[in-house]
Amino acid sequence: MSTPDKKAAKTRLKAFIQGLDNLLKFNSEEETPPADKEEVAPEPKDYTLEDGTAVSITELKEGGKVTTKDSEGVETPVAEGSLTLADKTVIAVDASGTITAITHPEAPAENVDENLRESMRAVEQAMSAQGERLATLEQ
Repeated sequence: MSTPDKKAAKTRLKAFIQGLDNLLKFNSEEETPPADKEEVAPEPKDYTLEDGTAVSITELKEGGKVTTKDSEGVETPVAEGSLTLADKTVIAVDASGTITAITHPEAPAENVDENLRESMRAVEQAMSAQGERLATLEQ
């Protein structure tokens, strides 16, 4: 290769390497985080307590807010303590009406052993009946 060709190849190679460097820098740069969006408070949902009292809860999780409306429709935080929802979920709230703990009701335990025994009896009866039919066919 002649000297001018070598220079041209060297120039193209440098340009290529510079392009790769720029590409690598572009890919490795961290994205700038989007501008902070205004946080929207969750829409409260209406719930009924075990005693029939209507309450509103922003989120049924720790940190959610529990309020009730008075006769004039003014929302106020519920009193500090434990509240039991109609579905037997118990929520503990602090003085500001903020949920501090939630206890969900336990699902009723089914008697699995008894159900299994009944199923096994049915299978045994079906097998016994099939065995009797087979015995009569073999005679």
